[in-house]
Amino acid sequence: MDNDTLAKVCKTVYNRNPNMSGVRPKVSKDIYGNTLMIFTTKGALPGGKSLDQTVRVVVDRDGKISKISSSR
Repeated sequence: MDNDTLAKVCKTVYNRNPNMSGVRPKVSKDIYGNTLMIFTTKGALPGGKSLDQTVRVVVDRDGKISKISSSR
């Protein structure tokens, strides 16, 4: 995946999930040529507790986002 596509996907994730802003994804490829990007952050809750949040993005060979899913 080239840097332009990576920047475009990151911008989309940051716009949908502002708390992920600045988080660099872990990038891996699958056997079909798709790219999996996983963004993970930890947010603070009242009472001193924290909440882990993960956003998973699947990008096809053409650089188009085919699926975005998030936890919590």
